[in-house]
Amino acid sequence: MTLLAITDITKSFGHHRALDHVSLDVTQGEFISLLGPSGCGKTTLLRIIGGFMSANAGRVMIDGEDVTGLPPERRPLNTVFQNYALFPHMTVLQNVAYGPLRGGSSRKEAEVRALEALDMVGLAAMAPRSPRAMSGGQQQRVALARAIVNKPKLLLLDEPLSALDLQLRKRMQIELKQLQVQLGITFIFVTHDQDEAMAMSDRIAVMSSGSIEQIDTPETIYRQPKTRFVADFIGEATVLPMSSNGRSFAEGQSEGILRPENLRVFRQLDDVPAGWLSLPGRVTATTYVGGTSNIYMQWGARTLHARQYRALPKAPRLSRLSIPQTFIFWRARAMFTSRLTLCWLLALPVCVFTAFFLMPLGVVLVASLTAPDGQFGFAQYGRILMDGYHWQVIGVTFRLAILSTLICAVLGYPLAWYLVRIVKWRSWRRACVILLILPLFTSNIVRSFGWMVLLGRTGLVNDALMGAGLIDRPIRFLGTETGILIGLVYILLPFMVLTIGNALARVEPALEHASRDLGAGPVRTFFSVTFPLTMHGVMAGGIIVFSMAISAYVTPALLSGGKVTVLAMLAFQQYSTVFDFNYGGALSITLLTFTMALIGFSSWLARYGARDVKGN
Repeated sequence: MTLLAITDITKSFGHHRALDHVSLDVTQGEFISLLGPSGCGKTTLLRIIGGFMSANAGRVMIDGEDVTGLPPERRPLNTVFQNYALFPHMTVLQNVAYGPLRGGSSRKEAEVRALEALDMVGLAAMAPRSPRAMSGGQQQRVALARAIVNKPKLLLLDEPLSALDLQLRKRMQIELKQLQVQLGITFIFVTHDQDEAMAMSDRIAVMSSGSIEQIDTPETIYRQPKTRFVADFIGEATVLPMSSNGRSFAEGQSEGILRPENLRVFRQLDDVPAGWLSLPGRVTATTYVGGTSNIYMQWGARTLHARQYRALPKAPRLSRLSIPQTFIFWRARAMFTSRLTLCWLLALPVCVFTAFFLMPLGVVLVASLTAPDGQFGFAQYGRILMDGYHWQVIGVTFRLAILSTLICAVLGYPLAWYLVRIVKWRSWRRACVILLILPLFTSNIVRSFGWMVLLGRTGLVNDALMGAGLIDRPIRFLGTETGILIGLVYILLPFMVLTIGNALARVEPALEHASRDLGAGPVRTFFSVTFPLTMHGVMAGGIIVFSMAISAYVTPALLSGGKVTVLAMLAFQQYSTVFDFNYGGALSITLLTFTMALIGFSSWLARYGARDVKGN
């Protein structure tokens, strides 16, 4: 019974034809490998089958249903990606249970099914672990368990063993084939490793330059290749010219394909068995590799390779390694010198940090703890806490900072998404980034004065609103919190966009593809995978914006016209006008304390939210 039918699939990238009218039929329960060199189109074909890429022409049928235009979450298949694409913000159990949850199962049922799948690959005991704490082979098993837990009709495997070492790769080949037979699921395995394809496949499709050269069983492809490419690519082969009757090596219309194991080397012509073809040559090299010996023989301009199953031992030679004492002393002295150099290199930033941060902070802290009569205590802080006006100023300050941060986050995420995910042309993306950061090279004073002109009663903003018929009379922006908020958002928005954009660029597309492959739609994928993985960027941008907004002085001072007071303005007045350094120091330390407390709370809230996201 045909499970997968691919008909005349064509895919081009610009002028390059990646797939050229490829057709393939796969039966139920079959293990078929797409084998070929890099760039032959095998991964492109797999992505088209999975729904992650659309073909220019052709059709994909799964179990009699045309799925050519369906997204990945609506196709009855799952994928094991090359880098496994395990969600790093989830545990092993949550990774495997992700598919059943997206399929409508309850949390308890999804966990039961996930544990059964993990037990099938021998990792049930590691369910609470993080994928990052596991070896490559264990991660591969988790990815396999996550793919089979939904019991798909078709399983796509995109070179899942390529990152494993040789011994582990061989062991996983056996386990994969046993699991496929046990489950009865159809496997389509992409690889460039001939041994993998030969060891596991029921059939192999050898691809070259976007076309399938030959589809057949491993033995048939090895012994009866249909094209010169298949003969050269599969195993080792020596192609020699033969006469038309195939009974002698001579220039003719035919070619003979000789495998190393089919060749024998004899010293005398009389030793050649009757009926064997022979040719004279000179042995140029021999190598011993375990239970076999490789013999290389020169015949004219050609080099022939024969493999014989007998050892050509070489006498081992033992040697003693001696290290001069002077070298050991020099090495130890070099290590001491490098540590001393490291200490000197660390001394500079430590001194700078002490001189420009710790010492000024210490001076301000001591001043804040000193009363006008010279006594040491908390009298200055008492003045702040007992005065209602100061609480009003603190409230305005934090309200403006929090609103600025939230608005920058709401506006910054779509802008960052546009720059990273939507803009494809590098030149246009570079131009957008330059336009975004260009205002940062202008003084805050200049930009704030610009907003004074724009937000005035006869400014551009009021003119535009009145021209559009949205208002009847000018709105008063200057001297209000709204005007200050607009100025702060304009000045601080680039910092939020850049940090979120950097976080978005680091999210591997394979993780989002894996979520879609497991049944989640685009929106669910965003909130379950993309947003949690970019939360650190949002938090970093939020901390930067909040810290700059809460300590802003120039923008609030110019746009408020003295009608709105923030904590930084009040502290500056104590330093520059009243000359009460002790009270100004107390206001500064209060601002710093509240800022650090809110930043710490935000970080804790982000970690708590990330843990909650894991369970969803």
